[in-house]
Amino acid sequence: MPVMMQRLRHRVSLALLFLCLGGVLSSPALPADETAAARQPGSEATVEQPLRPSTPEDVEAFLEAWAVKMRGIQSIAIRFRQEKKLRILRRPKVSEGDLVYADGMLSVVVRGKDGQVESQLLMKDGELRIFYPQLKRLEVIPLGGVSAKGAPLPPSGAGPSIPFFAGDPREATRDYVVRLERGREVDLLSLEPRDTSVPVKRLELKLVGFVLKEYRQVETSGDELRMEILASETNPGVRPERFRLAVPEGTIEVRPAGK
Repeated sequence: MPVMMQRLRHRVSLALLFLCLGGVLSSPALPADETAAARQPGSEATVEQPLRPSTPEDVEAFLEAWAVKMRGIQSIAIRFRQEKKLRILRRPKVSEGDLVYADGMLSVVVRGKDGQVESQLLMKDGELRIFYPQLKRLEVIPLGGVSAKGAPLPPSGAGPSIPFFAGDPREATRDYVVRLERGREVDLLSLEPRDTSVPVKRLELKLVGFVLKEYRQVETSGDELRMEILASETNPGVRPERFRLAVPEGTIEVRPAGK
């Protein structure tokens, strides 16, 4: 796959990565054999329900309650299925992967339909490292420092931060216009960046009981990312080796930021 295509695929996913780290995936562990097929439209978890708009006061109360739910989260592990619609592709790109976050470090592995690893991402020691095994290419991107709570911040120039990454959903209104639609079980949270110069046009989060079930990101270019959470667990034990990136000899290292 061309290098530019690979980079676009990760650019559209960066916001989601920083979203996941804040603890919005705080649901109980799900059975290991649960698959995407078990969560197709028509199942209880995906049945569409009438949603009603909420007032600004409702939004504030919702974010406050969510912040309370997120307290005490130290680590996260999830399995996900994602579908990307890019203008440069004739049909959506579908893949699955897993994400683990603990002690300020992030590890993500994405696999194609054939089970082969397409990419590995490691956020550690102030850097974001993305390895493409098939291309033997490693991209190294410096992060933008840390938040007041000690959490790593997005790379410089990546647009407004995702407040959930820092662990406080209430900060969302600083950089985003936040809208909330509530249903009997499902809530839909929509965020539009106040800074219209950033590539992200809109973020949509579908939640059940403050647990993220589906995420959608729409870019100004028309590209879209939809991610479905297949299983998640909060505060799991994580082995140290998960945060090691083994890069074979002959891999080309690139620093897109020039640093």
